[in-house]
Amino acid sequence: MPEPDTRESLDNSFRQSRKEFHAMVGCWIVFAVWTLGYNAIYAFDAESSADNPIWGMPRWIVFGILIPWIFALFLTVWFALRFMKDTPLDPEDFE
Repeated sequence: MPEPDTRESLDNSFRQSRKEFHAMVGCWIVFAVWTLGYNAIYAFDAESSADNPIWGMPRWIVFGILIPWIFALFLTVWFALRFMKDTPLDPEDFE
């Protein structure tokens, strides 16, 4: 049976990884729903999107793919630098 302090450090590690997992999956779902939903509505409306291009691209590409991917990039960088935490583990437990 592990000692209480070792068990608590593993519990903290598990809780942190579970929190990170839920945040990652939640963000993935939000961006997937936005990209698929927006493009399902506007991508097949080619006549109107060709009239007003943004940066030489159809509007549905800019608002349905480019902007969400840019936000996802910034969110990923923020997540990796600020949200993720390293939890110390005792190397003797793995021998």
